[in-house]
Amino acid sequence: MHISNQLEQIFGTSDFGDGLFNKWPIGIRFELGADWGNAPHHFYTQRFYQAIDRAKTILQEIFKNTQNLHVILTFTNQSTLEAKILVKDLINCGFTLPDKYVLNSNAGIIFNDKITSANTHAILWAIISNEIGVKPTAQIKAYFIDLEKAIVAHPYDDRGMDVIAIDKDNLLPIYNKFGAWILDYDKEKIDKTFSS
Repeated sequence: MHISNQLEQIFGTSDFGDGLFNKWPIGIRFELGADWGNAPHHFYTQRFYQAIDRAKTILQEIFKNTQNLHVILTFTNQSTLEAKILVKDLINCGFTLPDKYVLNSNAGIIFNDKITSANTHAILWAIISNEIGVKPTAQIKAYFIDLEKAIVAHPYDDRGMDVIAIDKDNLLPIYNKFGAWILDYDKEKIDKTFSS
């Protein structure tokens, strides 16, 4: 069965888009880069590295026992030529195009990977650097998916990452372990979800 069909079967959609946390009843929104306020520009570099470290740490914990991690990279509303340029930008961030991958209808890439790979770091670099002014960068969206546990993680920029699941028990370990990184704005809603 094609991954799009599996996603439809499990999640009811294969197009997650933005704002995943707000669209899903069970989820966590993590703050990746701390607010440095009106700090000098060089603090943005610290925020950038903090965001990458937090995202990698959370992803490695979520997917540490995942045998078959699916990664979907999308270049939404891009022509094929623009998508090729974005792939080149992603390669400049350290990404290596996998031997086996599928191009999806949104001019994106679907492939299997391990969460500890160099590609994970390159994807996070590309996403987190995009709005913070660090180079190189690539304008992509990424979804890390464990179909067996029905979990999707979507780091959206240096501010945060949404993680959703069908079963809250699959997110309870990261809720407990990384509770200090939960975005304050959504903490009450998240606490209510995991305390019931």
